[in-house]
Amino acid sequence: MTRPTPASALLIVALATLAAAPRLALAQPAAAAAPEPTAPELATARLLFAEALAAQDQGRCAEAVAIYQRIAKITVSPVLYLRIGTCHESLGHVVEAINAFELATQEAEKKRDTAVATEARAHLARLRPKVAHLAVQVPADAEGIAIILDDRPVSAALAGATMVVDPGRRHVVVRASNYERAFEADVAATAEQPSTVTADLGKKKAIASVSAAVIAPGPLASKPVAEPVKAPPPEPAANRIPGAIAGGVTGAVGLGALISGLIAHAKFDEFVMENANPRAGSLAGRQRLRDSGEAAALASTVLTGVFIAGAGVTAYLLVNPPRRSLAASAARRPALAPWIAATGGGVVVRGDL
Repeated sequence: MTRPTPASALLIVALATLAAAPRLALAQPAAAAAPEPTAPELATARLLFAEALAAQDQGRCAEAVAIYQRIAKITVSPVLYLRIGTCHESLGHVVEAINAFELATQEAEKKRDTAVATEARAHLARLRPKVAHLAVQVPADAEGIAIILDDRPVSAALAGATMVVDPGRRHVVVRASNYERAFEADVAATAEQPSTVTADLGKKKAIASVSAAVIAPGPLASKPVAEPVKAPPPEPAANRIPGAIAGGVTGAVGLGALISGLIAHAKFDEFVMENANPRAGSLAGRQRLRDSGEAAALASTVLTGVFIAGAGVTAYLLVNPPRRSLAASAARRPALAPWIAATGGGVVVRGDL
């Protein structure tokens, strides 16, 4: 392999090319081209190129290729493709190196970069005789073809065609949806003679069919009688009577608390007026007035407490009414059954009245 341009000079040329190179959408129409890279993207691409160039000079070509490919997603140039090609060539990736050098040649011709175009053509002239050819043959009626070459899927459209591959041992896996087994083999691909692999996929899968002539007659199996699906029992009806009773009692207690409170208030006012201008001999009357007011106030206080408790019970019974089954409801519901016989007649009463 020819020694590339010294790193320092090549870096200067590459950075200048990257700065002026617009982004190119390869193998796509010009209308689908991506937008121009921004200034920060180009600045970052220059830094990445310097990093990749240093890795390549130190023999870390796999790392350098990964960085070069990141740069190619931002912007491309003849120098970038040239460096990618030299990395793949060092790694023994003949086909990928040829692709990169061809792209370098095309870009160099567009930009009239004679030096890069000349170097790329020199690499191509040296690599093309080293490439190997491999053809994978599959049955003509194979369907759903899947070809895997060195753990990478290959388009089914290339089945039977002569593919360009790297020289060396290649691992081939072939499958078809209408054949029973998969084919797997290692092939020694060389540049001297094209290699052909015929995939043996075994027998075709039998098409499932039912024929009355093939199936022997036999007794008809009795179909199990499906048990009727039982409907879930209806939800028990809510019994709101306890809530209504509790509400009525609570209302009556509340009314009693209000009345006794009004009486206590009236007694208190009367007691205050009597004490303000006491009359002779009214002491016993004023004491009875005081005692009756205190009794009314105490009754109002007790009734108020009962009212509050009853209100809570009533609210609970209204929100969560007790439930009773329909059978129990029907049993408690009174019903009349008339009867008549030779000796007489009458009415039978069933249920709770």
